[in-house]
Amino acid sequence: MDGKASLLRRHGDSRRLATLLATAVYLTTRAVDDALDLLEVLIATKLLAKAERETVKEKIKTLTPPLDSDADEAWRSMLVTRFGTVRPFLKLLVKVVDFGAAPEGLPAPTALKSLPELMGRKKVGPAEIDTGLLVGSWRRLVLAAPHLEPGTVDWKAYVFCVLEQFHRMLRRREVFAKNSSKWGDPRAKLLAGQAWEQAKPTVLASLGLPAAADEHLAARAALLDGTYREVAGRLPDNAQIVFDDDGRLHFAALQPEPEPASLLDLRAAVNAMLPRVDLSEVLLEVFSWTGADTAFTWVTGGEARLKDLHVTIAALLVAHGCNVGYTPVISGVDALKYGRLSHVDQTYLRLAT
Repeated sequence: MDGKASLLRRHGDSRRLATLLATAVYLTTRAVDDALDLLEVLIATKLLAKAERETVKEKIKTLTPPLDSDADEAWRSMLVTRFGTVRPFLKLLVKVVDFGAAPEGLPAPTALKSLPELMGRKKVGPAEIDTGLLVGSWRRLVLAAPHLEPGTVDWKAYVFCVLEQFHRMLRRREVFAKNSSKWGDPRAKLLAGQAWEQAKPTVLASLGLPAAADEHLAARAALLDGTYREVAGRLPDNAQIVFDDDGRLHFAALQPEPEPASLLDLRAAVNAMLPRVDLSEVLLEVFSWTGADTAFTWVTGGEARLKDLHVTIAALLVAHGCNVGYTPVISGVDALKYGRLSHVDQTYLRLAT
């Protein structure tokens, strides 16, 4: 991905073919990462969060709500009305992305792959869905909605039930994409077998862990139990924490402490001392302190340096960092002419540098 066209042309056929294959594999992985990033944004912020905001008016958010709580039924009912948002991508999602799962998360992708067969049908029976995924209010919305005919289920509600479970398992990596780096199986990169046995003593020593996991887990369990009992003992006297009739935990809103006058004066004094200068001048000054411009080397590895190269590099960093392109930094100076900027951009500004 870092190579320039002029450099790639110099490679032999076998090297170019290998580069093409590596690029295709890399871009496929990036494409899956991007697709699942968008799915995360859609489900977490556009569907679940928005539906919940429209039905929950309280300013104090509850912590760790139980999955079978009826408090979720209102926003889940609202969610079902947004089926048009997910219809376009569901069939493509299960067709293009190859999902795997740990044993606990396996029902979610299995149910997800079955959704295209159910979508659009007038009648879907309980035997055609995974009722084990119907937790809490989803069971009522899918199996016992008032508009349902006997022996049928609300398949639209089931779609969102599966998506919610799938999203939860995907974030926990109980479900993963097989050809993804960000959303892939975290266990795939773990050492195993002889490789792990060789590295194990070094890893344990560097982390300060005992050889037996039971000893470490017992100590963690004792610490957790002691901390839990300590916190529980202080709850009766803590006015900031309240339990409601359903057993949910509520935290009172924390009020910010007022900023002291000395901090306000210090902030005003520091702001007054900061000069207003061009960003490129800041970069050039930092270059003079650190010599950071020398880290940008020619793509061929040559030692020759162009005259005023640091000026060109500073201009390119501004152009790319501010996403404004070459035009605002071009001038009549040789170091800032278009040809010079383009040449340095292609040969000095690389991922490796």
